[in-house]
Amino acid sequence: MRRILVLSLALTGAACGYAGAPATHADASTAPAGRANEAAERTARGERPSGPSADVCALLPAAEVSEVTGLPIDRVQKKPDGCEWYARPDTQRQKGVDTARETFKKLSAEEPKSADEGVKSVQNIFNGLRGAASPTQPVFAVTVQHGDVDQAELFFKGAAAMNGSGHLDAIEGLGDRAFAGPMGAFFYVRKGAALITFGGVGSREQTIALARRIVPRIQ
Repeated sequence: MRRILVLSLALTGAACGYAGAPATHADASTAPAGRANEAAERTARGERPSGPSADVCALLPAAEVSEVTGLPIDRVQKKPDGCEWYARPDTQRQKGVDTARETFKKLSAEEPKSADEGVKSVQNIFNGLRGAASPTQPVFAVTVQHGDVDQAELFFKGAAAMNGSGHLDAIEGLGDRAFAGPMGAFFYVRKGAALITFGGVGSREQTIALARRIVPRIQ
C-alpha cells in the first residue's frame, strides 16, 4: 500500500507538469456536438459509412460520451483518420480534480484487493490529474489506421518494452485483440485490417467502455 501511495504522489507531480498531448494529425473540421449527434443518429439507423475515409465522429454520439464520462461534450472535432470529443475546459478541470481526489481517498482508506487493482487506481488518479492540468485535451479520441498496421502494432509492443516492463494488458472482447500499455500510456485494438487507437482523460474504465461502443461500429 505504501508503494502505491508513493507512486500516486509521484504521478501527481508528473501530471501537474504535464503539457503534452497525444500526437494528432491536421484538423479536417470542427463540428458542434449537436451536428455530430445527428450524424450518429443516422449511423444508428444503419446508415454507417465504411472505409478509410469514413466519418468516425458519426459513429459515437456526443451524448454517449457524456453518459459514460459524466462530462457534457462541448464540441466534436473530426480528423482525417479519426475523431476527438471535447468538454469545456473549466468543467473538465473540476471533473479531473474530483476524480483524482475521490480515487486517492478510496485508495488510502481501503487496501486494493490485488496489485493490478492498485495500479489501475493509480492510473485513474493520474488521468484525473492530467485532465485537471490539461483541460483542453480531448475527453476521448480515436484514430483508425488501415495501412502498415502490422508495423504499427509492433511499434506499440516495442514502446511497452522500452517502458521497462514489456507487458501489455489484454482487453477481452474488443475487436480481434486489444491491449492497454503500461499505466494506460496507450490503448490499441486490432480489428481485421484496421488498427484502432484510443485514449482519453477519463478513468481507465470509462475509456475502455467508450471503446466498446465505437469499435464494433467501425468497419
